[in-house]
Amino acid sequence: MQFRDQGNRTQVLAYRGYDKEKKRAIVKLIGSYDKITLEVPTELMSALTNHEQEELNSYILPLKQAYESSVKLAELKTLPAHINSLSDTVMKNNPDIVSEQYALDLYLSINQLTKTLRKLGYKRPPRYTRVQSVT
Repeated sequence: MQFRDQGNRTQVLAYRGYDKEKKRAIVKLIGSYDKITLEVPTELMSALTNHEQEELNSYILPLKQAYESSVKLAELKTLPAHINSLSDTVMKNNPDIVSEQYALDLYLSINQLTKTLRKLGYKRPPRYTRVQSVT
């Protein structure tokens, strides 16, 4: 099987034999899937043999893993900026939106993050010291 990127879609091409008169392979376009979401339509999967389905899945799996990894990395890089923005938003306006339960959830989340950072060996900076922003 072959995969060809065309805009926001990836075309799936399959070998279907050899044409002796034309002296070349017969390659059919089976279908395409969205390159961003990597969701394969059921019509495409039903048009493929079991072996071709396995090949398509083994092609898409590393792409999905790489995408998920890049999303997690982006979340980690932007987290300090989001926390600062959240702090400003809570402080400046909308005291009605911040309920007791919301505040408790925030404290628990921050506590969990602190514990995770300590387990990874990162020490808490001394109190009242300004840490230079990474963002």
